[in-house]
Amino acid sequence: MHQEVRPGDVLADRYLLVDLLTEIGGGRFWRAHDRVLARHVALHVVADDDPRADDVLEAARRSATVADRRLLRVLDAERRDGLCFVVNEWGHGRSLDIVLGAEGPLSPRRAAWLVREAAEGLVVPHAAG
Repeated sequence: MHQEVRPGDVLADRYLLVDLLTEIGGGRFWRAHDRVLARHVALHVVADDDPRADDVLEAARRSATVADRRLLRVLDAERRDGLCFVVNEWGHGRSLDIVLGAEGPLSPRRAAWLVREAAEGLVVPHAAG
């Protein structure tokens, strides 16, 4: 990534980077604080010249029109200062890897419910293209 970003940096004069949650293939996923809306957000960042940047922005713009209770809304998507970033609502709850680590394999009923929720959550965005 051309511009090194660290906790405490502010992107777009708005998003205070709090915690780097993961870094995969040159992309970074942050918990950030939106200083305008006064709440935490999820922020995905790639370098502006990353070959995926155009596709990332296009996907964010298209998915911003999708409303479903199972999906975190896209709040912002832009290029600025050598970076391309997408801002989503912050999700609350436990991730599946944490649940599995703490509780072991899911019961068949719980696994089926989870798969059904995920599949139903894809219906609306799929229909929207």
